[in-house]
Amino acid sequence: MSKLFRLLPLLMVFVSCAEKKENFVFILVDDLGWADLGYMGSTFYETPNIDLLSQESIQFSNAYASGSVCSASRAAIMTGRHPARVGITDWIPGNDKQNEKLLGPQDLDQLPLTEKTLANAFKAANYATFYAGKWHLGDQGYFPEDQGFEINKGGHKAGSPSGGYYTPYKNPKLSDGPEGEYLTDRLTNESIQFLSDIDQKPFFLFLSFYSVHTPIQPNKKYIDKFNKKLKQLGIEGTAVREEGKGITTLDHHNAAYASMLFALDKNIGRLVKSLKEVKKNKKKVIIVGNGGSAAMASHVCVDLTKACNIRSVNFNEADLLTCFANDYGYENWVKKAVDFYADKKDLFICISSSGMSKNIIIGAKQAKKLGCNVVTLSGFSKSNKLKKEGHINFWVDSSNYNIVEMTHHVWLLSTVDLISKAKFR
Repeated sequence: MSKLFRLLPLLMVFVSCAEKKENFVFILVDDLGWADLGYMGSTFYETPNIDLLSQESIQFSNAYASGSVCSASRAAIMTGRHPARVGITDWIPGNDKQNEKLLGPQDLDQLPLTEKTLANAFKAANYATFYAGKWHLGDQGYFPEDQGFEINKGGHKAGSPSGGYYTPYKNPKLSDGPEGEYLTDRLTNESIQFLSDIDQKPFFLFLSFYSVHTPIQPNKKYIDKFNKKLKQLGIEGTAVREEGKGITTLDHHNAAYASMLFALDKNIGRLVKSLKEVKKNKKKVIIVGNGGSAAMASHVCVDLTKACNIRSVNFNEADLLTCFANDYGYENWVKKAVDFYADKKDLFICISSSGMSKNIIIGAKQAKKLGCNVVTLSGFSKSNKLKKEGHINFWVDSSNYNIVEMTHHVWLLSTVDLISKAKFR
């Protein structure tokens, strides 16, 4: 019975996967104009991936940012509170002149640690939390990792990329990449790496691109594309207007900016593709056996699927069995089925009353080679070959087939009952 409770946690992992909490990804693009997107009407700037995402999304077309500058809006996003309540209404450190007729409030230079952030809330709910990119909410001691994020790639006090958009980055929270590496690519790479490492734990990923904040530094891969487009359209120069100490662009035909935005769009497309792979790669339980054990595998698979909401499969279809046995030989058909159907970290349960069935033993070896969690159920000799292949091994001390098979059946169905009771309690 003690071994039964070693199998139970493994199967409970699959329950948590089947019922797992929703994952959350927040993508923030800095200083992006609403009219610079293809689906919002831009004819010069190209954003095909964002345009496609907009067709699959809910759009809030009558909403406003809580602040018109970096730090204030970021503080509001992180806390869900108005910038004035957080104490950050300007970009950090701001431009709070004291010789003006209208004085501004005394702003904080960091997001207080007493504030509860999105990351704090997700972490408390047992989510993995990840941050990449622009932070601009405080210096040392107030970085993302101090505000609930377990991993921080590139978030520090600066509001713009200190070293520009190409390595070396001059960023204390992001190591330099190989020559020619582009910052927007790097932040996406770090995010995708996090997704590939996270396994089945729910996650909160916050990707805060430095793009398209100044400096408007052309992307070397795409700048020629948009310079050529300018020539094709017969456009020369950019109309601007001075406003206070700033300059406002009056048209939307900046090739350097277009190359940055196009690179950003490419990276959002890459991230969305990776997220879809994460959604697709849910793990499953595979159960195999011969004869009466095969019938048992079918029974347990149905109950795991129906009663426990655990994705479960077996290899008992006559067409699969006869085809694979004919093409690969009976001893190798389970191995080949594993090659076609199993994925890393699947749970592979193999049953052989004697523990000597060659097709099951070879299949177990292959499942272990692929990185599956292998559980064996056997009987007869304590030193049977199958018993050596599992990470967890259940052995019945009997040489009577019926006793061995029925004990295996009771063990597996008892596990199903325990999981279903835990699930619905």
